[in-house]
Parts: sequence; C-alpha cells; structure tokens
Amino acid sequence: MDDDAYPFYDSFDTISSEYWHRSNHTNENSWINTSWAYGNTIQHDSEFELVLERRETDGKEFTGAEIQSNDKFGYGRYEIEMKPSGETGVLSTFFLYTGEYYGDMWNEIDFEFIGNDPTHVRLSYYYNGSSYHEDVALGYDASETFVTYAIEWLPDSIRWYAGDTLLHEVIDPLVPVPDSPAKMFMSIWAGVESEFGAPTFETSTSAHYRGVSFEPFDVTQDPDAAPFKLTLYDADTDTVIAPITDGAVIEVENLDTTKLSILAAPTNAATRWETSSLTLDLSGAMAHEQIENYKPWGLFGDRYSDLWGRYFSEGDYALNLTAYSELQGEGDVLGLADFDFTLVAADPAEEPAPSPLRIVLFDTETNRPIATLTDGATVDPALFSDHDLSVLVTILDETLAATADSIAFNLDGPVAHEQIENAAPWALFGDRGSLIHGRDFAEGAYTLDLSLHPRNDGRGGTEHSESLTFTVERGGDTNGEGEAPENDLRVFLIDADNDTIISRLQDGDTVDADTIGTRNLSVLVRSGDPRTESVVFELDGAYAHEQVENVAPFALFGDRDPLFHGRDLPDGDYSLAIASHVRAGGNGALLASLDLDFTIA
Repeated sequence: MDDDAYPFYDSFDTISSEYWHRSNHTNENSWINTSWAYGNTIQHDSEFELVLERRETDGKEFTGAEIQSNDKFGYGRYEIEMKPSGETGVLSTFFLYTGEYYGDMWNEIDFEFIGNDPTHVRLSYYYNGSSYHEDVALGYDASETFVTYAIEWLPDSIRWYAGDTLLHEVIDPLVPVPDSPAKMFMSIWAGVESEFGAPTFETSTSAHYRGVSFEPFDVTQDPDAAPFKLTLYDADTDTVIAPITDGAVIEVENLDTTKLSILAAPTNAATRWETSSLTLDLSGAMAHEQIENYKPWGLFGDRYSDLWGRYFSEGDYALNLTAYSELQGEGDVLGLADFDFTLVAADPAEEPAPSPLRIVLFDTETNRPIATLTDGATVDPALFSDHDLSVLVTILDETLAATADSIAFNLDGPVAHEQIENAAPWALFGDRGSLIHGRDFAEGAYTLDLSLHPRNDGRGGTEHSESLTFTVERGGDTNGEGEAPENDLRVFLIDADNDTIISRLQDGDTVDADTIGTRNLSVLVRSGDPRTESVVFELDGAYAHEQVENVAPFALFGDRDPLFHGRDLPDGDYSLAIASHVRAGGNGALLASLDLDFTIA
C-alpha cells in the first residue's frame, strides 16, 4: 500500500481536470445497461449533478454519468456529501475501486443507493473476485436530503457511516479487506432488470454531490508484533468460532458434525505486506499440510472465500506457519510461528425449562384469545379490529397453581398499567365475573412483567416471575393475518387445546405438528363481507369432514364459544373447500369461495 498518501479535499466549486476524469465511454459489462457521457456531469455552485437519461447510446438503453479521481488513495477516512436518486431501478454510488484496467487485481469498497428503496443503502466490498455486501436501513429517505457518508478503511477492517452514525463494520472478515490503493468514483446508472427493478422515470433523473475529502490513516505496523493471528472457523457456515492463541483450549459445539477450518492472517510489518505464500503444517489428532498462495490463507483452501473444511476430533493439535516472499513457499522467509491448541466437544446446551404459565392476548369484545404471547412476539392489529384487549394468564404447573394466591402485572409501553389479581381469571385489567375488562392497545412495543405470590395482594415473597416483550404492529407475523385476499375470506389454523390462532393457513402450506406442539387442530374462517350468514366447509384427504356454520366464529369442527372443537388430524395431504353464503345453512347467493391444499407432517 502507498506510504505517501496525502490529505485531499475538493469543495466542487469546479470539476477540475487536475483531480477528476469525467467518463465518456460505453461500459462493456453486460449487467450495466448504461453508457457514460461527459456532458451528463453538470456543474452547479459548490455542487455537481450526475444525470441519467432514458437515451440510447451504443446499444445501451440509458446514458448516465461517472467521475473518477486521477490519483489513487489508500487507508484512511473518505467523506462525501450526496443526495442519491430515488427512482426505481437507478443506482447512485460513491465507491473506491481499482482493477485490471489499472494494473491491479479487483479491489472495491462501495456505498450503493438503490432507488427502489432509498431508505436503505447497500454496503459492499470486493477482493480479487470475492465479495461481501450488507443492506442497511437508514431510518430516512436518502433521496430527500444531503447527508455526509464516510468510509473508514484500515488493513483489517472497514466501517461505513452516515453522519456520525456507524452503519456497519467488518473486522478481520473472511473475505479479505482490499489492500491496493484505489480511485474514488461517483456514478449514476441503470442495469438490466433485476432486484433493482425496471427504471420507471420518464426522461431523466439525477444524483447530487457536494464536498469530498480523504484523510490518510497511519497504519505503520509494529515490527515486534506477532507475525500471525489465527481464527477457528465453522466451514459449513463460514462463521467465526473462536480465536486461536498458543495453549488455547477451545470448546466446539457439535464438534463431530461440523466441518472446521483455520484462517491465518499475517499481522506484523514483515508479514502483512510482503507475504506471497503461506505454508500451514498441522499435526496431532489430525495431520495436514497446505501451501496457500492467495488470501484468505485457509488451512484447507477455499473457493472465492468459501472455506473448505474437514471434521476434527477432540484432542491436541500443533500448527506451524511460515510466510514466504514468493509463491509456492519459495523466496525469503518473512515470519515463523507455532501454535499449540486443544479442541474439546462442548456440552450440549440445556433446553430452557418450559414456562409454567400460558399468557394470551385476549379480545374482550369477542371473548376470545387472539394470540399466545411469547418473548419477542409481534401481533397485527388486524386480528382484533380495534377491539379492547386484555392479557390472561393460566397457571399450567399444578404445584404452582395450588400455592399462588395472587399475580402482579406490570405493563409498560404505549399502554402502561399495574394490577394485582387475587383470584382467577388472572386478567391484566381485572374482571367482573366472566366479564374480562379491557383497554385499547395502541401500536408499539410493550414489556410485561409478571410475579406470582403465595398470599393475596402480592405479599409473601415471589414464587415465580417472568418478563416478556411483544409488539403490536400492523403487518406483524405472529398470526399472519396480513391483508384480506380478494375473495375476502381469511383462513387460520387453530390450536384447539389452547383455543388460539397458530398462523394463517394458505394454499401449499406444510404444518409441522411437532413444532406447534399439538395435533388437536381446527380451521377458522373470517369473512370481511357483513352479509355472510353461513360458511360451508368440505375437508378431504387423510381425514374427511363436512360442516356448515351459521354463526361466527366459523370453525371447521364447530365451537362452544369461546372454545374451539378440534380433531387429532393425522399426517397426510388435505384439500379444503370453503364457501360463504348470504343465508343460513349454506343457502342463498354465494358470496365467496376458496380452495386450498395443505399437508400435515
């Protein structure tokens, strides 16, 4: 890397040819459907505009713009103030790049704003054909305002910023950090139709840029530092398990079924910059020799940074590493190191004890459970149609049920409430006989703390406590309600043991009975048409059943409000036909019909 890097700043009062080159050619890459035109870079006061036009040039459907720095720059902090286009199918970029055209291998670090979602940015980098990217939410629409974006590039890490906010970072990543000086680029272009979408703008769109700067980092390496750093990797998932230090004892989960590899990183002044090849000699419970000529330096090699691995056994290992100045273990020896380490199989993680409580969100107007509340659950308001809600607790553990005389509730969030209940039903807002009191739950994040006590009014110590968070949010996943389909029938799978909705049931679904914990199931249909007076069910397959329901809730096996009747449905394929009518008994005009197939496994 260039040691003579200099600070650089340009306010873009002009686009000086001393510093910048305006591209004026057709990009040969097949995925870029854009030619660059000199005249599409337009200078304004302390700002310039890159214009993308729906104008064919040299066989490309669009004509865009790109500028690049004349000089290359190295490790340091790069800043650009920019406002990208917000048009679908359009990419506005700021990036660092060098490649074969400039006599280097492909190195690149990117900010890419994709117009079909300007509230996100794609952060990526490339090293000699290997790539990494992350799509990050910004929390604002980037196409509406100028923001200063920054890249901090170091030998072992990259950080991307929006203003003072760290968007993302990679540290000692598997895909090596670029290590060749690079030019600064800014561009606007459209590709062939892909995940970016087809461009929809009529004539033209633009990205705008203001001041750009570079401040070099001092990355002088300590000549007395250790020559290598080692990391143990899960080669199946290319994820880090643990660093390897001399004498380390490393516990590995699922050791006998996980392929492992070891990644070496040269780290001192002698090895980091000059290493052209690395030999790795492993002995002990497994023996293997490897010569690596290119990054990443993996014990068993790699294919475009996808590590190859092998199964290791418990035991002691020794790894000898030697860095050379030339390929194939030739030339000067730049560094030597020996590491002794031990691998042991980690004890299987203990399954958390099941909760002695069942906690449900309860619709107090229909007198029915809506969803089981577990930590992290998300509930769609469409499930309760602006009805008042409560939280009901059932004590499942017989011993605890016999000794608990009170439950203290503490709800925090858009609705906050504290309540002590001295008798069942244990309800967040209390009850009067069988009437459960409720309140309107606004959208937002909630925290619920529960504690059970052996005496009334929360006295006598705590026998059990739980805390969970849940979110009321439109479009939430918990029960999969979403938007009503065009035929206005919504179908749900019901846990008839607990009288709760498991999930939305859709054509082609596979239901894993072991995962949901019951085979005592039913199907609930909700109609958005107020004229619906009856629903007809016809179930065929591994279990056959016909049912006509004249009163909501319309359930496949009927109900005794608020309890659903269910059946133990065997494994197999099912077909379900549903029809809603304007009169009872499946009579009168047909309002809507739906056929769906599903499997229970």
